[in-house]
Amino acid sequence: MGHTGRKTAVFAAGIVLLVVVGGLVYVDAIAKRAIEGGSRRAFGVDTSVGTVKIGFLSGRFGLATFRVDNPDGFDSKEFFVVEKGDISVGGRALLSDTVVVDRFTLDGIAINLELQGRKSNYGVILDNLKRFESSHSSDGDDEPRKQFIINDLHIRDVIARVRVGSPQIGLQKEMEVKVPEIHLKGVGGQRGGVELAQIASIIVTRVLEGVVRSRENLPAELRAGLRSEISSLIKGQRDVVVSVESLTQDSAKETVEKLVDTAKDKLGKLLGGDDEEN
Repeated sequence: MGHTGRKTAVFAAGIVLLVVVGGLVYVDAIAKRAIEGGSRRAFGVDTSVGTVKIGFLSGRFGLATFRVDNPDGFDSKEFFVVEKGDISVGGRALLSDTVVVDRFTLDGIAINLELQGRKSNYGVILDNLKRFESSHSSDGDDEPRKQFIINDLHIRDVIARVRVGSPQIGLQKEMEVKVPEIHLKGVGGQRGGVELAQIASIIVTRVLEGVVRSRENLPAELRAGLRSEISSLIKGQRDVVVSVESLTQDSAKETVEKLVDTAKDKLGKLLGGDDEEN
């Protein structure tokens, strides 16, 4: 190949590289807008995603810094924040109308819960989620959207920041609650897939359920209010989530203790049998 031919080949390779990189950036931007738009529809407040990266060759999809704004009239800037999300899925699968995700892991989650007298930020968000679920189930929105089935959804490292007070008295109680890891299986499988907005609704609802079930000394009015607010959403998600696993520290301890007791019993029988033989 002559000098001119080599230059032409290098130029062509450069053009191809630019097209490929540009296409990937474009796909990332589309995914970012889809996540923000879908979650905004569900929560009824502004949402944002820092970055989205899709690896068609690696089969990995990642997002960083997903934020759901707090409703107006409350102290915290955000209601819900996810620092990192990681999805295992084949690149070609993303092009399907229904995407089957092997594993979806969310890490570093913070949720701010504010109760001010009879008004709460979680009440506003959950009312918006109920309206979204109701309008969605009534087929009021016929616009086709990509559907997802998630085989395993892990929600890890969750901290709930609780603030209870009133306009007259001010802040009365402030605390942090650690929520154990939440593992959801078969999300969307029984329905043949669910859209991104529904997945966002499921994640937040299950995190709030984890707060209600925590052993922390939550203010009674906040726990009761949360339990009441999420009950209808949880009921509506029964055919969306096949199973839910949440391993608390206490249940893990009980499991280990049972295993130890079982091992002791078996060892005792084995040693006892040896004694009888001797």
